[in-house]
Amino acid sequence: MKEIIDELDVYLTDILNNESPDKTFWFYGLSELVTKDKDRFPVTINDRAKVSLNDRYELLTHHRIISTDEEESEEDSFGIKIPTRFSITLRTVLSHKVSIGEDYRYTFRNNFPKSLVIDGFQYIFITPTGIIEDHEQVHNDEWPNQERQVYGKHRLPWNICAFNTIIEFIKC
Repeated sequence: MKEIIDELDVYLTDILNNESPDKTFWFYGLSELVTKDKDRFPVTINDRAKVSLNDRYELLTHHRIISTDEEESEEDSFGIKIPTRFSITLRTVLSHKVSIGEDYRYTFRNNFPKSLVIDGFQYIFITPTGIIEDHEQVHNDEWPNQERQVYGKHRLPWNICAFNTIIEFIKC
């Protein structure tokens, strides 16, 4: 799954560089929630870096796997062996400065590809399922133990939302 997320971030980076080369952004990549000293926060899978708002950038993202389902897929079978189709619900958290524009989340979401082609996969389909626009709820889901006043200091300059996406794939 990590290779799919990395390729998605490469795709989005290319789009953002072409759309607005002066925009500063950082993609943390695939992350997971961890607990350390009674604090709960997302960290990256790659290097265990803590995911947080960072004023050096105008746009930040990270992804978390919410759930995984699998089923045998006879219609995708090429022979005797029936392949397994995986369906992953992926949450992408987008934090962007208000100066980019209140509606930027829609532009960003529309940049997601419908599919990806990566060696080792028969296919990868990406289907959006909606935007979670409640800034405080998304913040509390991702950084549940963080003091509310910490978010409060970012409340005015940052918009925070999340996209849930279904990624379906079959590995070769």
